[in-house]
Amino acid sequence: VAFESDNGSVVADKEVIFGDHYKLDVPTKAGYTFLGWMNSDSDLLTDAAGASIAVWSGVKNETFTAKWLANSYTLSFQSDNGSVVDDKEVIFGSHYNLDVPTKAGYAFLGWMNADNALLTDGTGASKAVLAEPSNQTLTAKWELVTYWANFVQKYSSRKVSFTIVNTRINEPRLVEPKGYTGVWEEYEIVTRDITINAVYTIIDYKIEYIDNGGAGNLNPTTYNVETETIVLKGLTRLCSEFTSWINTTDKVIVEILKGSLGDVELVATYTRKHKNTATDCVCPDCNVSFHTFIGECKCQVCNLEMHNIIDGACNMCMDRDGYFLDGADLYFGEYPQTIKGTDVLISGTVDSDGYYTGSDGFKYAKQTSNRVNHGHKFTNGDVIITKKVYYFKIMPIKWKILDSATGLIICDSAIQAGRFTSNSNVNAWNGSAVQKWLNEDFYSKAFSSKQTGLIKDTFNADISSTDKVYLLSKSEFALYKLGEKIGDTFKHIKIASDYARSKEYIAMNTSSCYGSSSWWLRTPSSSKPEYVYNVLNGGIVGEYAASNANRTIVPTLRMNLPI
Repeated sequence: VAFESDNGSVVADKEVIFGDHYKLDVPTKAGYTFLGWMNSDSDLLTDAAGASIAVWSGVKNETFTAKWLANSYTLSFQSDNGSVVDDKEVIFGSHYNLDVPTKAGYAFLGWMNADNALLTDGTGASKAVLAEPSNQTLTAKWELVTYWANFVQKYSSRKVSFTIVNTRINEPRLVEPKGYTGVWEEYEIVTRDITINAVYTIIDYKIEYIDNGGAGNLNPTTYNVETETIVLKGLTRLCSEFTSWINTTDKVIVEILKGSLGDVELVATYTRKHKNTATDCVCPDCNVSFHTFIGECKCQVCNLEMHNIIDGACNMCMDRDGYFLDGADLYFGEYPQTIKGTDVLISGTVDSDGYYTGSDGFKYAKQTSNRVNHGHKFTNGDVIITKKVYYFKIMPIKWKILDSATGLIICDSAIQAGRFTSNSNVNAWNGSAVQKWLNEDFYSKAFSSKQTGLIKDTFNADISSTDKVYLLSKSEFALYKLGEKIGDTFKHIKIASDYARSKEYIAMNTSSCYGSSSWWLRTPSSSKPEYVYNVLNGGIVGEYAASNANRTIVPTLRMNLPI
């Protein structure tokens, strides 16, 4: 008997005796169970152990063929956080279909074996017959699904991809229409395409009114970009006629147009409408006195004699004589000094000197603060804010007399702030910025033509320069004992004017003597070509870089008459 094992193990030929039972060798075949040997007519002649079912009855040599039964194997499934899939019996050597798991946000690509070989497609259908003769655990293979978020805003839309693993979608820039704020509406990461809309909120702007004592304000306090044009209404005030609303840049505002943006601050301006008589200059409606003094210390209406004292100086007498002497104090010239009071209104017109007229009748200079915000204050206690527009009252300049015989006087305050020179490597007086400012800008602005005739040309040998206005030297500071104390106060102390405080970040005392500043002398350093002497808060004379801006200027000059 010869054997054909059908791809099983080889079995050697065997002789059997006619009429006897026989036992044949058993082959093996991976994935199959042997059922017995068959003859050419496919009759099964042995059992699975190779033992004959009947005695040999053939009368010739034969070839037997092995009969096999394909084994069934159990496939278990690891779905990698997908849905649970039950075990399944699969027949060796056969194609098969497996159940398909689901997993939110993922596409199923198929089942993999332990070697990560993909055995099925995404439908669970096998790519080949079962070839592994053992139980197995298969693992699901997944692919992230890409979804699209359509971001829709007022003028455009844009699609952005995302997957289930994103915690946030990469949102495109949201363009906010003028007068609105915008945000993207809230959304969740889901397993589908989504639309995300922009949500806009209209901005309400504030309108702040400074009524300056007026009443009956019927104007709205807020508006937005969609508000119809607001025509501003005026106010009423005793003995006054409403003139206009002005903004922070002194522009007259009649209406707030539809489509305007930003908070608005408006100040009410008025024209005085007092009633007066020819005898007492008192308004019978509000009991306010308004005498008229022109060039003399006598009211042109009621003949009342009265000096018009401003910070110790009578401006009437000073206009007539050029100066005003009040004991040890001399008033000579005028310059912007004190911050405007909150009750004073400023006209919108500028005179030939570049000054504005206040509702109190005095002149004011307009100045935008250059000072860095450090909490420093004006003399009225207001904190100085950088880039803000302020107005400063034009006041008589107060001087201290150093030498009455020669007419030498020094300004009682630090009236300006600035650099000694704009060149960082030069400390010479001649050609310096401070020399130019004192003898051109300050000289022409502070003194009338009558007063300039009272100022001497002074030659200072230490700097080889002839000037109208100049600075003290280091030796003059010592000569006039300006570093000494009188009681608890140093003679040298120079309080910075409000105008000077707004100009630069000046070195200023903020404790015991608030506002006292460090000020320039004209004497250059002999050892440092870029340094000049200056006076510090404590009366000490030291050196300082001439191009720095945080020092003040204290003018000095000689008058042409004995004081």
